[in-house]
Amino acid sequence: MGKMMDAGGEMPPKVLQMYRAVMELIEEGEDIADLKVSTITDKAGIGKGTAYEYFETKDEIVVSAIVYYMQFFFGKLHEELMRREIFRERLAYLLDEVEKVEDRKVCFFRFLHLLSNTSEFSVLIRNKLREEGFEPYLPMHFLSEMVKQARENNEIASEAPVDYLVCFLMAQLMNYTLTVSIGADILGTDSKGMRRNIEQSIQNELQILCVKNKKIG
Repeated sequence: MGKMMDAGGEMPPKVLQMYRAVMELIEEGEDIADLKVSTITDKAGIGKGTAYEYFETKDEIVVSAIVYYMQFFFGKLHEELMRREIFRERLAYLLDEVEKVEDRKVCFFRFLHLLSNTSEFSVLIRNKLREEGFEPYLPMHFLSEMVKQARENNEIASEAPVDYLVCFLMAQLMNYTLTVSIGADILGTDSKGMRRNIEQSIQNELQILCVKNKKIG
């Protein structure tokens, strides 16, 4: 479904233009379900007929565009997390990324929402990600990797099942992302205070132990 790369292993320029157009339209508040091929191609500055040279339907364009940017975002996120060897450092990096939500409308919160709901588009996105072999880089997978490695390194003392701890971490990240995304003023809370509470909650639930920083590299 949808062409991610051409025969030479590169993204066709016009496909990339459509992908960028889709993400710009989403950032502007367009409903994914209401997008039309003509709206996308007009935004991309190409003819409507060109879209059908690469895709059969509007859904294929939109899903492929979202997956393309998810791959970039979560791939980089996973890469940066793996550069940090201490669980506390990885957690701090994740929370830092969440705080960038105001500068990047299409990012952590939007992607998590698309992955977690049961809409037709979300199902198509998850199927496309599986086709692309990208599951190891999705949030639940790298959070699981974080927890397992922290346990092996004696950084957390909780004996709760890994799946539970991963779901707890995801819930806390979603909670903080929602706070930052909606705005502390609207929610009547302080984002910095919320971050401290989130970190304390995670520390208590996972029973995070003090581990000296390892020298990386």
